[in-house]
Amino acid sequence: MGFVSGKLLKESFGEEQVLLMATKFLLLYLLANIGLRGLMQSFPQTQVRPYLLLQVSKRKLMHFPLLLSLGSRFNYYPFLVILPFYFKTVLPNETLLVGINWLTIAVTFLWATNYYAFALKKYFSKSFWTTLGVILPLAAFTYLEVSEWTNVTGFLSTLLLGIAEQPWGILIGVILLLKAYVIAFKATMSGVYLDRVIHVDQKLKIEESDNSLLAYLNRFGNVGYLMAEEIKTLWRHKRSKNTLLMSVFLLFYGLIFYTQDMYKEQAWVLVFVPFMTMGVFALNYGQMIFAWESTYFDFLLTQKIKIRDYIEAKYWLMILGTTLGFLGSVFYAYFGWHILWINLAVYFYLIGIVPVYLIYFGTYNQKRLDLSGGNVMNFQGVSAHQFLLNIPIALVPVLFYVTMDFFGLDHVGLGIIGGLGVMSLLLKNYWIKDLEKQFHKRKYIMATGFRKQ
Repeated sequence: MGFVSGKLLKESFGEEQVLLMATKFLLLYLLANIGLRGLMQSFPQTQVRPYLLLQVSKRKLMHFPLLLSLGSRFNYYPFLVILPFYFKTVLPNETLLVGINWLTIAVTFLWATNYYAFALKKYFSKSFWTTLGVILPLAAFTYLEVSEWTNVTGFLSTLLLGIAEQPWGILIGVILLLKAYVIAFKATMSGVYLDRVIHVDQKLKIEESDNSLLAYLNRFGNVGYLMAEEIKTLWRHKRSKNTLLMSVFLLFYGLIFYTQDMYKEQAWVLVFVPFMTMGVFALNYGQMIFAWESTYFDFLLTQKIKIRDYIEAKYWLMILGTTLGFLGSVFYAYFGWHILWINLAVYFYLIGIVPVYLIYFGTYNQKRLDLSGGNVMNFQGVSAHQFLLNIPIALVPVLFYVTMDFFGLDHVGLGIIGGLGVMSLLLKNYWIKDLEKQFHKRKYIMATGFRKQ
């Protein structure tokens, strides 16, 4: 990509705008990169907690993981694009001073996002509402920039190129990197205490509930009782509770697209948006389907609980969450009745295919999830595997509908998407039996992985 990016920018924006537009795209990438670092990188405090009992200054300990984080592979993937672009486009067309300063600014800014991600993650952990206070302005800013309603990145790009022409321009990136390091250091220092290290075993507590929904679920035998206990577990901890709250918040995700004429008629948007608004709970809950109980998974295996009931409870809980999401998204019919029919087709796909898919692949997750370790934007126990798991299941309905819509057969596409879900629902007993066998085959491997810290 780096070898042809200069040519593509030249053809799109003209030769004089190549470096300016490259800098603008770099700034947009860096903004997104902070969020990606929060998803993919672990918080550095966990690396030093085992050493807090030693007679070593906490300040000295915290420098070690912060410096070590620069060795993360995510810091060097962008070089696959930046370096070819630099040697093929920047150096031959710019002065040596501009070339060196531009590369230094690009590298130091990229490393600075590594530390800003740690600081933001610490800020996110305060509460759900403080997270929204950061995410909403950033999302709004990104949307305005991409929609070209504002041009802040264009202004900053021009400013950075002007700085790159100065002999002292190299200092700007270095200063920003040092500032980011100091901010990350203070953020991580504030949360490293021994009392955060002590692990308290979670005990499965059986108690009567006054909640009407939970009382109603208890009427459905063992499966209903296990569903009620699962809901209480999710609501009891901040981390899982925020997953539920985020599911409610993302019900309004469609307003970003349905209110814009440029998106309302795009086939992929019409399928992808309801997939996210209705399926966000099933996807977030299902990608760690068994890890939610990882702290007491051994205890569950010793209880007189039928595995079939245990799996069915999770199966029906995802269907319940998706059904509530569908009912909550009915108001989108205001933007057109065709949206409601599309939502209905995607709904059947979500309740028919997604629970089976996520439960099956959930048996391959061996990462322990500590529900007491934090709340919003806490990705301990989560790996890229969980996020990549959602990509195929989301692409299938989008590809079916887009392909059929291309040939003017959008109704056929909806029929295929909804039909797949209905067929899977009819095979529910077969799937549960197969998932039960898969669980028995993998349960000891999962238990071994969950025991590891």
